[in-house]
Amino acid sequence: MKRLSTLIMALFALNLSAQTTAPLAADDGKTWWSYAGDAPLKVFRTMPPETCDFAILLPAKKYNLSGHTLCGIRFYVPESSAVKDFSVWISTSRPTDVSKANIAYKALDASTLVPGQLNDVVFDTPYTITRDVYLGYSFTATDASVRNVGGVEPTGMKDACWTRFSVFSGGSWGTTFAQEFSLALYALFGEPFPASAKITNTGYVTTLAGAAHSVDVTLENGSPEGIRSISYVVSDEESGNSAEQSVEFSTYSTAMGTRDVSIALPATSALGFRTPTLTITKVNGKENAAASVTGTIDQLVVAQSAETKRVVEEEFTGLWCGWCPQGMVGMQLAEKNFGDKYIGIAVHKDDAMSGTNSGGYSTILSKVPSLPACYISRNGLTPGTYYGLTEDKPFGLADVISDELARIAEADISLAAQWTDEQMTKVKATSTTRFYLDDESAPYALAYVLLSDSLKNNSWVQTNYFSGYNYAASDPNLKPYVDAPEKLVGLTFNHVAVASSGVTNGITNSITAPLVAGEDRTHEATLSVPSSSLLVQNKANLRVVALLINRKRGNIVNAAVTHIDEPTGIRDINTMDNGKQPMVFDLQGRRLQSIPRGVSIVGGRKVLSR
Repeated sequence: MKRLSTLIMALFALNLSAQTTAPLAADDGKTWWSYAGDAPLKVFRTMPPETCDFAILLPAKKYNLSGHTLCGIRFYVPESSAVKDFSVWISTSRPTDVSKANIAYKALDASTLVPGQLNDVVFDTPYTITRDVYLGYSFTATDASVRNVGGVEPTGMKDACWTRFSVFSGGSWGTTFAQEFSLALYALFGEPFPASAKITNTGYVTTLAGAAHSVDVTLENGSPEGIRSISYVVSDEESGNSAEQSVEFSTYSTAMGTRDVSIALPATSALGFRTPTLTITKVNGKENAAASVTGTIDQLVVAQSAETKRVVEEEFTGLWCGWCPQGMVGMQLAEKNFGDKYIGIAVHKDDAMSGTNSGGYSTILSKVPSLPACYISRNGLTPGTYYGLTEDKPFGLADVISDELARIAEADISLAAQWTDEQMTKVKATSTTRFYLDDESAPYALAYVLLSDSLKNNSWVQTNYFSGYNYAASDPNLKPYVDAPEKLVGLTFNHVAVASSGVTNGITNSITAPLVAGEDRTHEATLSVPSSSLLVQNKANLRVVALLINRKRGNIVNAAVTHIDEPTGIRDINTMDNGKQPMVFDLQGRRLQSIPRGVSIVGGRKVLSR
């Protein structure tokens, strides 16, 4: 599967990028409105020769455009004489023939337009918006080498880029190119618009008592100009209202889009969960006119950070999943780069290693839309497991893991595991948790996962879509899979989840209230070992993971992993019950046919034979 951007860039070549859009302010109280805001203009060259239609949707209700008067349009004119039949139009739907647009249509004289820049055109009759309408422009290119489209970086909104090409798209409207750019297309309204920015995501922050800190916040811009500055006030139960603070941005933002900003929060000494509020008072120096200007921050104050922080990757995979080998590569690199600060869990779906319920992960898997995918300490599902939050950065997952490791952990956790019986059918896991906060509610719970390593079976066939995939050939981490066949046999699989307890949201009452900073909590759980010889090929290769889950946020706060200890005992082999020959292993977990001299594992216990 080729990435869409590879296909798009074969059709659209970046030609110019130095231009900037004209100021959005208009004379006489008018306003230029656009998804593009004040983003730098980029010019894309298209092919082949054909008639081109471009449009944006103006939503009456969503962006409070109803009642405003649409007077004109600003759009990019290609720098060539090989274009003709320019027109601008307004329609309540995407027209099959723009000359029949049902609100307004205006044919333009090409000699009155200035090539290579944005041009302004005023409609003969202003239109007062009462419903959603499309604003567009059209032209015909007679020479493929000079047909250009004006755009800006993509805003992430399809309504910012509707296109139709008589040849390329067969005369059908679509938003295919919305992933590559948004149209540099502006609507002239007859009235001023107020500044507007609402909070759509306040995120959460864990901080040390008395320490300065900040929280990442997402703002949605509801005004025609980009957000260049904001002023805000933070309110806290302990300290009350802060003084109004301001943030200036050195980069542009698109109109109607989102902007992430780091907000400084006042230090606090009160341990536990807190909910300060953030109010955006001004946008670009004007009073914020958004309907909702206040958001609640999820804040946790702790006495100290955990001495040992570990990140958990839950990798969702399957033998049938052709792009899933990237997840295997990512987990191997994570182990190599982060050592014991990283714990990997491979969750198989619908294959020989998934067992009856994917090691207890069936409920979580049902919420994963497609594979490959992964959680990093359950702080968000990433679309590409190896690339992390990027599309093409080799081992971009490392950035996500590093960010999570940098997050303060409110508790330490340690783990021990021991067989409960000689047949090694059950494992007792004992975790010790120490919190560094005081809290009456204790929204935490523990979960346990049994992992099986070094699994191998010659009947297992891993599908590999990276085979012959030249796009990934330059990445040395993926190159072995590019050079490998599409069907892989003989692979060894590690970290496979084969059993669990409470993995969805923790075991109820495994952490009880109240929490007291510095106090140790001990919890025990018993895991049954699957009887399947495919899932458990060598019991010496089993490990147990303990997950400390914040049930309120859903994230994994910290974790621990351990191998399983056998109950220690020294006894004479002649005292074996009923004379039956038990299963015998050496200390490396290899099955033996008889009991050797020295120490071995007999019936699940260490035995000294003289």
